[in-house]
Amino acid sequence: MKKLTAFIFVTLILTQLASADLIAPGFKVIPTTNKITNMDDFPDHVFIFTAKLGESVCALEKIENDGVLPSVYKFCQPSVYAIEKSNFNEEEFQNLLNLVSENRECPQLESYLTNSNAKLIVTDIRVYNQVPVSSSQESVTYLYTIDLSKTLSKPTNTQSERNFLVYFYVIIPIAAIAIILLIIFKRKKNA
Repeated sequence: MKKLTAFIFVTLILTQLASADLIAPGFKVIPTTNKITNMDDFPDHVFIFTAKLGESVCALEKIENDGVLPSVYKFCQPSVYAIEKSNFNEEEFQNLLNLVSENRECPQLESYLTNSNAKLIVTDIRVYNQVPVSSSQESVTYLYTIDLSKTLSKPTNTQSERNFLVYFYVIIPIAAIAIILLIIFKRKKNA
């Protein structure tokens, strides 16, 4: 009996862990984009995107001039660092990229960032959004206007793309019900 109780208890716990990556019922995932809007203001800096999940590295990339940050797994913890071009070692960075692509482990990353005098400029980047299925929101873009003297943990601005046809699908049935009720009341009145 004790073994059965222990088995049921362990099964219930493991079931919760297995559902951690599922979308909640009644919700949908919408595309999420993150972008640094003023990278051109810092031509003497290189911007590095890192994302970690525990000790493993989900992503390590040099951010392009368009300022769009890469997409990563929802449980990764992304950050953006600024490194002065005079301190940026392209060859060493490529070696780190190779390490990350091979085995997702990169213990040298922290020392590279420290040795390069990297400044943490954006942290707690939101990469995943769920909205109710009835929501008109189709996608979201988080915009960051950076300042090298401070670290942002929230976007400076948010842009949402919406599909207003969702409201159309709600209004039509309500209008149909109103017309049906109006016809019923007119027939009862005439009868």
